[in-house]
Amino acid sequence: MKRVYVESSVISGMFDSNDHPEKAQPFWDAVTNGKIRVVFSDVLDDEIGVAPQRVRDFYANISESCIERVASTEESKKLAAVYIAAGIISKRHLTDCRHVAVAAVARVDTLVSWNCKHIVHHRYACQLEL
Repeated sequence: MKRVYVESSVISGMFDSNDHPEKAQPFWDAVTNGKIRVVFSDVLDDEIGVAPQRVRDFYANISESCIERVASTEESKKLAAVYIAAGIISKRHLTDCRHVAVAAVARVDTLVSWNCKHIVHHRYACQLEL
C-alpha cells in the first residue's frame, strides 16, 4: 500500500471552490477504500488546528485506520534548513518547507499537495495512481 504524505491544502481543498473539491473526492475515496495510506504529521496538525471548523471536522472524521502519524525530528528540521539555505523554498514559507522535509525523512512514496506555489511545481508533478 502506498504511503502518501498529505499537507493541509489537500484537506482544505475539499471546501475551496478554487481547488475543485470534486477532483479531491477520488483521492479521499481511495483512502477510505484502503488503496492508499495517508501520512499525517505534527506540522499538519498545527495547521488544521487553526483552520475553519468544517476543515477541522473533515480531518477529525478520517478513520485512524487509514492514517500513519509521523513527527518532526531533528533530521527533518535540519533538512528544512538546507532547503531554505539552497533557496528551494523561501524562509517565508517555512511551514511548506517543513512538510517537504518531514515527508522526505519519513520516506513516503508520494507527497500530495495542491499548493502549486511552494510545494508542487508543474514540471515535477506526477499523477498518483489510485
